[in-house]
Amino acid sequence: MIDELLSNLIAATPLPPVDVELEALLAAFQEMHARRQEILGSVPPQRPTCTADQQRVLAELALREAAWAAALAGARSTLLSHRHGIAQLRQYAAVIAGGL
Repeated sequence: MIDELLSNLIAATPLPPVDVELEALLAAFQEMHARRQEILGSVPPQRPTCTADQQRVLAELALREAAWAAALAGARSTLLSHRHGIAQLRQYAAVIAGGL
């Protein structure tokens, strides 16, 4: 059961796409997250003991989760930078409009 669960989680957790627009990254994350939630909903409440092979799969999952966290943090930073730029443009536009 644990091997099947881990195999399903690995299949449902691809690495994040690279060099895509923010919307595509968020859509990929939402799809991945929904698939994982469905799988994790079937996990029994008790924590089973894992074999060495299963520990390696868990380590791979942790790496993929870290890659998603980094990709989402980068997307957030980009989005904040864009919002800051838009705010500056609005301020400049107000100054220019006031001066005319």
